[in-house]
Amino acid sequence: MKPGRFTIEDVVLSVITIVGVVSGWFGTHRFLVRGNIRLDDALDCLLCLALIGLLLLPTDYAFHHSRPGFLVLMVAAGVMVFSYPAFAVAFGVMSTSLGVSGLVSNLRLTS
Repeated sequence: MKPGRFTIEDVVLSVITIVGVVSGWFGTHRFLVRGNIRLDDALDCLLCLALIGLLLLPTDYAFHHSRPGFLVLMVAAGVMVFSYPAFAVAFGVMSTSLGVSGLVSNLRLTS
């Protein structure tokens, strides 16, 4: 591959990173509009990280084997992002970390 060329994998990882940043910002903004962030909100974010990790397993399987099932899981994740600010922050942290780590590993492999 020539230097300076992007693969489809780089584009997908960039989109995942952007979605993560926007989701994290959305959840953080909702916490700030509410006026306070308490300790139980931080614990909710930590618990949601585990929930998102468990959500990624069937999502990956559904992506490779069943496109309608993948869409159902993505709609469910979108509803939870808009309903719970703790889930939005945790989803942003998880998506951003996955996207950036994938981009960095691709950069190391092509160098």
